[in-house]
Amino acid sequence: MQLYHLSMPIDPMSEQVILAALGVIVALITLWVVLRQQQTMGKQTELMQRQLSIAQKQDELLARSANLILRARAEFTDADHTTCNISFTVENLGNKTALDFYWHVFVPVEYSNHSAFRIPNGFEVTPEKVNLQPGAYDLYKGFMESPLYPTRRVALGTLTVKGPNLHQPALLFWKLIGEDGKFPSGEEFGEFRIAAT
Repeated sequence: MQLYHLSMPIDPMSEQVILAALGVIVALITLWVVLRQQQTMGKQTELMQRQLSIAQKQDELLARSANLILRARAEFTDADHTTCNISFTVENLGNKTALDFYWHVFVPVEYSNHSAFRIPNGFEVTPEKVNLQPGAYDLYKGFMESPLYPTRRVALGTLTVKGPNLHQPALLFWKLIGEDGKFPSGEEFGEFRIAAT
């Protein structure tokens, strides 16, 4: 058995055409890969922009918080200053609604004389005696269930006190506790001074 080997001579011009065709094919493949990469990068950029937008919204939501403060207004109802109505309100200075909160008001015993604290629904809160520096205090406390929106105020209640001690200034303390923390923060108490003028 004989094997024949056929060989055909390749023309140099044909060789150049084949090489040029291969170069065009490689260039087209390279162009296709580049376009696909560019398309993929565009999608990745769009995805990153969406993620950034979500992160900014999360930061905005996390930065929102209630900031509660208790305010008191004393009004003496008689000329000799032996009867005083102390009205308490809570205000939300923050940018988030306080859904509910606990409240605590500390009044010196010699000033409050164990008076009842009337809350807006008509109920009375009776105090418990506690010791704080500088002495014995009546602690009035409760839970406010209604939401307190930013920049809004809600009436907490009224304490009517009577007696000769009203001629002396009194230092009252307060603390509010809600889902956004303690107000004022930490272990400190808020305070206000009530005095006959």
